[in-house]
Amino acid sequence: MACPAWRVAAAIRRIPSVGRTHFSRGCDGGEHFHACILARPLGMMQLRGSRIAAWDYLLPPIPDEQRRRIAVVGAGGIVAVGHLPAYAALGLEVAGIFDIETDRARELATRFSIARVYQSLDQVLADPAVDVVDIAVLPWAQPDIVRAALGAGKHLLCQKPLAPDLVTARELVALAESSDLRLAVNQQMRWDEGIAATKEMIDLG
Repeated sequence: MACPAWRVAAAIRRIPSVGRTHFSRGCDGGEHFHACILARPLGMMQLRGSRIAAWDYLLPPIPDEQRRRIAVVGAGGIVAVGHLPAYAALGLEVAGIFDIETDRARELATRFSIARVYQSLDQVLADPAVDVVDIAVLPWAQPDIVRAALGAGKHLLCQKPLAPDLVTARELVALAESSDLRLAVNQQMRWDEGIAATKEMIDLG
């Protein structure tokens, strides 16, 4: 059964980044719902090439007590155009970067003024300056890095998919919980207006 238009409107209006809603009559005689999205949605950052523009008035400053020093494992394209520009825009400290292709890691370290290029994963995990490990590697390589990082007492930002199968994913989550460490998956659009509105519509029945 289709969700009534008023329910859609109610869900959309709960999303902070949506401006106005209105209805129009289509050529088929049906009532069509429209949402006018503000140009600068709440919490959104706009990618421009390898730079990311953050709207300071929509992104509140991160309190000092919530800041964590980050090490990045992986120096691929998404790290260059997404992760490192975002950290820079938010003023988050990247303590170092590691990649099996050391030259690539050095290139990004130079571009983003990262102080240290690690020579191995063991160096990353042994660094007391690192609180969070941002893992950006191929999916099948990620679980072993997650296990090692949790064993070293590091919080984690992982990429999707978290693991190649559900059993392994549940194992990693359970390991993080038993270690009292945070494990997050960098799922794109998780906080997007459309996803939030969809959840509201589901909750509204």
